[in-house]
Amino acid sequence: MLAVVPVARPGLVPGATLAPLAGDIDHLEFFMRWGAETFAGPTSAGFSEQSVFVTAGPAHDTGFTRYGDTPNVPTFRRLQQAVKFTHFTPATELGTLARRVFGHFAYYGPCNVPRDDDEAPGSACPDLASVWEMTEHIETTDFQCNAIARYVNAYMNVLGVPEALPDATTRSVAVFADLEHVEEGIVEPLPSWGVPSVTHPDHPDWHLGLLDEHCGVNNFEACVELKWTPKDQSKRVVQYYCGGLPNPREGFRTPREVLDHAFVFTWYKPLKGVDPVTGFPRGIRRRDVKDYAGFGRCPGGACCRRMQVRRDDAE
Repeated sequence: MLAVVPVARPGLVPGATLAPLAGDIDHLEFFMRWGAETFAGPTSAGFSEQSVFVTAGPAHDTGFTRYGDTPNVPTFRRLQQAVKFTHFTPATELGTLARRVFGHFAYYGPCNVPRDDDEAPGSACPDLASVWEMTEHIETTDFQCNAIARYVNAYMNVLGVPEALPDATTRSVAVFADLEHVEEGIVEPLPSWGVPSVTHPDHPDWHLGLLDEHCGVNNFEACVELKWTPKDQSKRVVQYYCGGLPNPREGFRTPREVLDHAFVFTWYKPLKGVDPVTGFPRGIRRRDVKDYAGFGRCPGGACCRRMQVRRDDAE
């Protein structure tokens, strides 16, 4: 069951009306001829331009508010953008919809929505009030994974994805680990602090975190969690599509798969300054809790060499 959202002009979209359509996400624009039947016979009342969005269902959870933003409220501009990135995608292919939107973000970086108080110097991040405003900056700004995940989740809700299938849910989440959940990892809804802010009992200058291949310190990886039953299947699936990782076609199936793809869970010693590319803090591994990604002695290549020569830069 798809939803037809008629829009006569830009502005708040009226309530969607369900119609028995089968097909893909689309935006239709056409002229409609109006007529009237009178006792004297039919007469023409002229033409009017119509704009119709074909979505997965009525916009979902429109009362949700985060940081003063109401990202799930459908407007003409939001629907126009949402359909642009997902045009001709089957409305019931939830994983494909999410992956197509994530695919427009080639990189991640230091910018958040709204801006962080501790933003890295020189980041030049735009001052945005809504995640939907990220659209105009995708090609020029590297956003944090949690901003990207919240953006994609807003897409899914405005397109009515949770309404497309009876058991479908979507939410933006943080994937991380702590010392009690090393093997399986943890999933929490955003906002989340992620890895607990603790120091090593014997080394007060060692901190706990997830290091990536660039020696960047991460508290979590932000993802969109989808739960749904695909067409012609009887078992509900769980998929994670993430804002800071290359997403496989079928998504990640578990939090552990997310962690295995890119991180080492470790006690680290902070380095001075931030990564010049991502703007994230950096650290030197001191003692691993779990090398999920199999980095070995160092996160990788050039980063490993930098770690060896910059050990004296550690605070």
